[in-house]
Amino acid sequence: MQPSQLFAALADLAPASGERVLDVTKGGFAWLSDPERPARDRAIDRLAALDVLHREERVLRRGWGWLLGTVEVNGAARKVRLPLLAEPVRIERGLRNRLVPAGDLELTSLVTDRTLAASLEAAPGVGAPGWLAAPGTTAWITTAAEAAGLVVANVVPAGKKPPKVPEDALIGYAGAALFVVRDVTSAGLRDTLLSWSSRPVNSGR
Repeated sequence: MQPSQLFAALADLAPASGERVLDVTKGGFAWLSDPERPARDRAIDRLAALDVLHREERVLRRGWGWLLGTVEVNGAARKVRLPLLAEPVRIERGLRNRLVPAGDLELTSLVTDRTLAASLEAAPGVGAPGWLAAPGTTAWITTAAEAAGLVVANVVPAGKKPPKVPEDALIGYAGAALFVVRDVTSAGLRDTLLSWSSRPVNSGR
């Protein structure tokens, strides 16, 4: 296979800009037992390092209300690791780490009905301490998931361990987690590979 063909083939596998992202965990991910105070462990330390490295880009997000599992898209199985709500945050290091909001809390863009989106975003206490365990949060996750076109079989309530991700179903989880926006690791990859595929091969002459 010629180098140009190889780069073109890899470009087809790379995420295209504007592609609907269903799995946000590829760039870095950690569950939060306390949404306000991340633990001091290797996963959190790695996310903190990425946050510092890309400080001006605000790449770290706290996700609330997760969808986990597998769905079929255009005849192919797609993994889903997606928060229904996300906000930019910074990790303030200390004896106990603390998360500091660095931007607005936003509903997933998969909810295209703007009236319904506004209603979901305006729900009492949404994205605030204590919201995950509030009485109406399970119903909120179910409604938001359906509005995003991703119907869940059930919702695991707050306080439970993060569930094992099912391979043949989609579930909700009233939990919080940190993740890094995918653009940090994959932005421009497809375009870069395509540009290399179009370059003439240097024969050394």
